[in-house]
Amino acid sequence: MDAAAGAENGQPVIATLVGDPHGHVALVLGGKLQQSTKWKSPGGVALKVPNSAAFSLDRVDKAYVFCRLSAAFSDPAQVELYTRLKQQ
Repeated sequence: MDAAAGAENGQPVIATLVGDPHGHVALVLGGKLQQSTKWKSPGGVALKVPNSAAFSLDRVDKAYVFCRLSAAFSDPAQVELYTRLKQQ
């Protein structure tokens, strides 16, 4: 995932999901990609995903740091990644 490379290089990267009544946001963290236990490619192969940190307003007990990004979102097709490149 290119987002992991950006986070590893000090770029801020967030993953978002639009939802109703609210969506979800997670921070993408640097580090080695790990195979997801939930996200699969169309061919059924486990996807490699970056680490993340997430906090849910309605489920404070489910907050975490350094879990796979797939722990925060059930469907990778619904996740949008955003980054802002640092000025050189």
